[in-house]
Amino acid sequence: MKIKILFNGPVRQLNGWKNVANIELPDGSTGNDLCDYFNIIPGKTRLYGFLIRDGKKIKEEEELHDGDTIKVNGKTSGG
Repeated sequence: MKIKILFNGPVRQLNGWKNVANIELPDGSTGNDLCDYFNIIPGKTRLYGFLIRDGKKIKEEEELHDGDTIKVNGKTSGG
């Protein structure tokens, strides 16, 4: 399946400073498989925060679908 990945701000480092990546993953792949593709370890990779699909945060365990656009967000803080 084909997935479009969007990166913003410092999290672009995880994609060679590029804003967009178009990748192919096997059917049935999850957010964890996407993270593996980019050598992201949830909870450990400094810049990585979470994934967004259709404007909603998703868990890494959720299955991805052909044609999805996934946004990789960095950690957020502030008040």
